[in-house]
Amino acid sequence: MVLSCLLLVGGLSARAARAEGAARAEGPARATLSWVRLPGAEACATAPSLAEAVERRVGQRVFTAAPGAELSMEGWVEPAPRPLSWRAVVTVADARGAVLGTREILSSSEDCNDVMGPLSLALALMVDPQAGEESTGAGASLATSKTPGSGAGGAEGLAPGLERASASRSGQWLQVSMGALVGAGATPGIDSDALDYGALLRLAMGTSRVWGLVMEMAFLLPKKLDDKTTARGHVAVLGCPLRWGSLVRVEACAGFDSGILFAGTRLRTGAFSALLDGLLSVRASHRVPGSRVVVSLGASVGAPLLHDAYKVATSKRNYVAPPVFGLFDLSLGFEAP
Repeated sequence: MVLSCLLLVGGLSARAARAEGAARAEGPARATLSWVRLPGAEACATAPSLAEAVERRVGQRVFTAAPGAELSMEGWVEPAPRPLSWRAVVTVADARGAVLGTREILSSSEDCNDVMGPLSLALALMVDPQAGEESTGAGASLATSKTPGSGAGGAEGLAPGLERASASRSGQWLQVSMGALVGAGATPGIDSDALDYGALLRLAMGTSRVWGLVMEMAFLLPKKLDDKTTARGHVAVLGCPLRWGSLVRVEACAGFDSGILFAGTRLRTGAFSALLDGLLSVRASHRVPGSRVVVSLGASVGAPLLHDAYKVATSKRNYVAPPVFGLFDLSLGFEAP
């Protein structure tokens, strides 16, 4: 009797194992996932977040420990050279370690997490071709690379229909910031009198593929030169043809400023200068109501083009601004999207 029960239980177990094996053969492939965020991409999604997004698309658990996996996926994400912002690459191999193919996702979006939509779709289709294609999301494109000789069982067979798609967004951004300003030689003065302090309002805009445009409104607070008081206000318009980075961005700009210089009771016009400007901006890794917090450090070198406007005569002496001046600012603002 005991032997009969054991045989019955054994038969049921074998039947259940065969049924489970058939179900697995028809269902999604089991896979392992290794995901690395390279320097500069620490704000991107973690491996658990990516795995959860893939399994949500497939509708069931697909990632498992290495011994029970049919596929292994190894990938990384990193900042991409301009005009792009991010690059994610995943390599797929079978249980024997043979490389089946790769997927590359390129994005022009400022937000690294915008890569996760097309990436999770690509991985879902790799483990289950029936997972269904969805939109790749704004600012991202999918690039498919097939290892020679991989055949129908390669990555192409796992993810049919994935081809390069053009980016649908050019990475447009708009930044507004305010900060403190220090000028060295921007108005006439000697030694410590050559320093000016004031405030700056900066409006910057651009895309990841074309020049940025910066407009700055600056006001240098009044200072005393013997029996006269001087102050300065100007508006600068700058073009920024050079830009590097995303979350940490460096820009090189050039342009002109035009403003007014006060000296005593006299209003001097024609404070006109040529400017070379450098900006270092750091963006917070998270968004707050649709925008990023931005901290910027700027440095400008200017040359007056109308030198007569940079002279102030007092009862004691004549003050003349130097042929070159500097402006330094530290600002806080927001950038969208």
